[in-house]
Amino acid sequence: MKKIAFFPGTRKKNRRKRKPRDRFPFLFLLLIFFLLTIGVRLVSIQAVKAEKFDQMAQNQRLTTIKLVPERGIIYDRNREILSISLDKDTVFANPLQIKGYQKRVVARRLAPILKLSRRSLYKKLKMKLGFVYIKRKVDKNVIAKIKNLNIEGIGFIPESKRFYPGKAIAAHVIGFAGMDNDGLNGVEQSFDSYLKGKPGQLIMEQDLVGRPIPGGEYKYLPPTHGRDLILTLDKEIQYKAQVELRRAVNKWKATAGWIVVMDSQTGEVYALAN
Repeated sequence: MKKIAFFPGTRKKNRRKRKPRDRFPFLFLLLIFFLLTIGVRLVSIQAVKAEKFDQMAQNQRLTTIKLVPERGIIYDRNREILSISLDKDTVFANPLQIKGYQKRVVARRLAPILKLSRRSLYKKLKMKLGFVYIKRKVDKNVIAKIKNLNIEGIGFIPESKRFYPGKAIAAHVIGFAGMDNDGLNGVEQSFDSYLKGKPGQLIMEQDLVGRPIPGGEYKYLPPTHGRDLILTLDKEIQYKAQVELRRAVNKWKATAGWIVVMDSQTGEVYALAN
C-alpha cells in the first residue's frame, strides 16, 4: 500500500477570479453618488443660498467711506467768529495697490512729512484692506508735498478741523469738538445736533487690489453741513471780563472768581468768565 504524502498548500484552490466587469456596477454607483453630491451642492449655492453668497461677494467688492460734514459756525452777537471749521485733507492708503517691496519705501518717504513713526506707518501699509487711514485733518502745505511724490495707493479725502480764533476767549463757554467733529463740551456739545450736520457716504466697487471697477457701482452722497449759531455773548466784553477777573483774583489772592455781564431786562448774557 502506497503512502501518499500530503503537504498543505499543494491542493489547488478552486476559486473564481473576479473579472474587471464585475466592478462596473460599484464604480457606476460611486459615479452617480458623486454627481448627485455635486448637483445638490450646486443647487444649494445657485438657488437656495444664492442671495446670501451674492451679498457676501458684493460686500467684498464695495468700499464705503464716511464723509464727515462741516460743522456750523458759532458767532457772537456782533457776528464775530468764535468757532469755525477750516478745510483740511485726510491721508489714506490702499495697501492692496502698494506692492510688498514698496511698502517700506512708502513708509520711509511719508513718515517724516506726516511726522509719524515709520514702524507704525509700515504696519498700516501691511494690512490686507482696501482702505486705511494714515493721518486725518492734515494741513494743505503738507498735502501738497505728498501729492508731489505721486505715490500709487495713497489718496486724500476732504475734511474739516475746528478752529477757535479767539483761543482762550469764552473757551469754557464754547467748549470744543473732537476729531470726528462731535461736540464734547460747552456750547459745542449742547447744540451738537444743530452744528454737526448729517454725514455723507462714498461707495465704490473695487477689484481685489482696490482699483475701481469700470462701470461698477459708484454712489456719492454729499454730507449736509451743520447750521450756524449766534450767541448773545459779546467778544469784546467777554475778553475784558476775563482780563479783569484774572487781575482781581491775582490781586486779592482769591481761590476762584466769577463775572457775569448781562442785560437785566432781557436776560441776555454778554459775558461769562470764571
